[in-house]
Amino acid sequence: MKIAHRLLLPGILVVLVEAVFVLSAYGQAAVEYGAAASKSTAMTSQAATALGSRVQSAFSGGQRTPLKIPTAASKNLDAVMQENRQKFEEKGKETGGTVHVESVPRGATIAVDGQPVGYSPLDLKLPEGKHQLELTRPDFEPWRMEVTASPQESTSVKAPLKNRYKGVVTIAIN
Repeated sequence: MKIAHRLLLPGILVVLVEAVFVLSAYGQAAVEYGAAASKSTAMTSQAATALGSRVQSAFSGGQRTPLKIPTAASKNLDAVMQENRQKFEEKGKETGGTVHVESVPRGATIAVDGQPVGYSPLDLKLPEGKHQLELTRPDFEPWRMEVTASPQESTSVKAPLKNRYKGVVTIAIN
């Protein structure tokens, strides 16, 4: 019986010591994850700011008016789009034409002459003349077209957006 106790006691001690190490490892992992997550938040914020300036310069292109991208202190994007759309409608009220814009898939952001005006599908009243349409959607190639708005006429545009990432995932099990 004493031999059994002598063998059992060291076994229990080994199990307890291992449990303490495992639990401390979990605690350390949680602390490291928390530190990584807080650094990630700061890095994400910096990346978003940098991306915003790159997107603005990409949309503004040569001679066009820079794209209005709202900041935290400014209006939200929907308000900016509505304001831009109203400006186009006011200018095209008397001599403008209507342009119906669709995209496949739906929900692409529509910009007219570099200014965001809404999401597809959308009917726009534009001033007479030529206008540059640009439709963008995450994970899709930007789509651009020049349209001409003629007085009292309607034009319809359907943008077939192409997926930017065509990937194939292959899983091999040996």
